[in-house]
Amino acid sequence: MKHLGALFIGMFFGIVLIKAEVISWFRTQEMFWFQGFYMYGVIGSAISVGAISILITHVTQL
Repeated sequence: MKHLGALFIGMFFGIVLIKAEVISWFRTQEMFWFQGFYMYGVIGSAISVGAISILITHVTQL
């Protein structure tokens, strides 16, 4: 019962990935054939959000 929140967050994250077509084989194939920018945008956004989150975490610990 104490991990129920993590379970719901994981389910929500999975649903978001499915709806955004990030787990689609077509999107991955399209990325590797350089035919679409969609996955590069998703990966770039994830890197940006992660970097900003690490920066904020680091600054608030000082």
